[in-house]
Amino acid sequence: MANPVAPVMVGARYALLYGNSSAEMGTTSMWCYLGLATAVGLALLIPSWVVFRRLSARFADEL
Repeated sequence: MANPVAPVMVGARYALLYGNSSAEMGTTSMWCYLGLATAVGLALLIPSWVVFRRLSARFADEL
């Protein structure tokens, strides 16, 4: 899943459909997806923040 929010949405869906029963969803795979989503999110956040800080001086004050 390339979208970092997708594992959170899948987890919420399983929680609504199956309740507390984790047998249906495979607990290990969900932790793997959550870890991957966190890593991808951080990997995208850091360079995006650097680019934003560099270009923010050029932003218009009002649109």
